[in-house]
Amino acid sequence: SVVVLDAKTSGVLALYSNPSYDPNYFVHGISSKRYSFLLESKDRPLINRATQGQYPPASTVKPHLALAGLEEGTITPETRMFDNGRYKLENVSHVWRDWVPWGHGWVDAKKSIEVSCDYFFYDLAYNLGIDKINEHMSNFGFGDYTGIDLYEESDANLPSRGWKKARFNEPWYIGDTIPVGIGQSYWTATPLQLAKSINTLINRGIRHSPQILMGHLVDGNTWLAPINELPPIPVQNPENWDLILDSMLGVIHE
Repeated sequence: SVVVLDAKTSGVLALYSNPSYDPNYFVHGISSKRYSFLLESKDRPLINRATQGQYPPASTVKPHLALAGLEEGTITPETRMFDNGRYKLENVSHVWRDWVPWGHGWVDAKKSIEVSCDYFFYDLAYNLGIDKINEHMSNFGFGDYTGIDLYEESDANLPSRGWKKARFNEPWYIGDTIPVGIGQSYWTATPLQLAKSINTLINRGIRHSPQILMGHLVDGNTWLAPINELPPIPVQNPENWDLILDSMLGVIHE
């Protein structure tokens, strides 16, 4: 799937899902044979992956989590730790591994975003806890509908203690939290949710619902644009946006 949004308004410039199908089949009434073929295909062409596909967001959410850590005071711009490639908790045998087997050495928040350091974000998730993670990531629209002007949309899943209890009748464990720090565990997102959340980051907390239609004419001459701006994300320290955006720029340029 491909999603392209206007960086300032979240207006939808492109929305693509593949495998797809020829919509002309539906214009004059699709045959039951052809419709059954589309329904039963293992490729599931009728699913709009851009708005309904649910995938682990993985390392794309590390900037969001770093902002949460800065806002909560869990980390500061000066927080440093040594990544040896193996994250362990005291009295726990399990090892969570960095994508670089030997680690990234000394890292801070900025460097950890630039090199996508798993170790740093395992530790951040552990210290933030699932409740704070859920609270901050909800602000970015994860686990909720984006408000796009389409009926075909999934809200995916932003995990929480309550969700796991309802889904599996099990408590939430620390081992569930740590991989959430790298966008894994039970966390899923749609490509559209993710694109919307990135726009929220680059616009420093200003949020818009993605819209396909720019607007419509009323009475043939009055242009009515959709109202798609949401309340901005409140932050305690606006300078935290600077660190996050500088880090994202550094992914490419440093």
